[in-house]
Amino acid sequence: RPVGELRALRGACPIASLATVDVPVAGSDALAGIDGDALEISVVIEPADAERAGLAVRQGDGEETRIGYDRERGAVYVDRTTSGDVLFVTGFGARFEVPVALRDGGVALTIFIDRSSVEVFADDGRAVLSANIFPLPGSVKLAPFAEGGPARLRQIEVHRLANASFTAGR
Repeated sequence: RPVGELRALRGACPIASLATVDVPVAGSDALAGIDGDALEISVVIEPADAERAGLAVRQGDGEETRIGYDRERGAVYVDRTTSGDVLFVTGFGARFEVPVALRDGGVALTIFIDRSSVEVFADDGRAVLSANIFPLPGSVKLAPFAEGGPARLRQIEVHRLANASFTAGR
């Protein structure tokens, strides 16, 4: 589970709080205007008829990192194939996954995004994925996606995160 100290970095109020977002295959602009390079996102992904569904984060200028659920594989994944600078080492631009079973048709995720990393806590911390990403500074958009059929996102809450300052020797 995320360490409790991360809550101290949250803004006073969520920048978004939505009960449900239906996501057609064509995508949805339901999260338009919700952006940032340091965010905490809570969401329940219900893939329904979609093969894959989730959120594209740090999106912009042809790049994004996809965090989603693959219904066929029964897995939560982070796909950084187009997450920014991925060519500096062979295999960096890849997709990583961990098996997670759906509960009541969905999977709950807590996602932390900052300027160079993504942390995904699935199913109340039963599975965790971490990945470095190197997007352009202007890639800050957030967008839902669904592939192969419609999906639904529930209980979406987005918080901006303040910078953490660390002092050597503490």
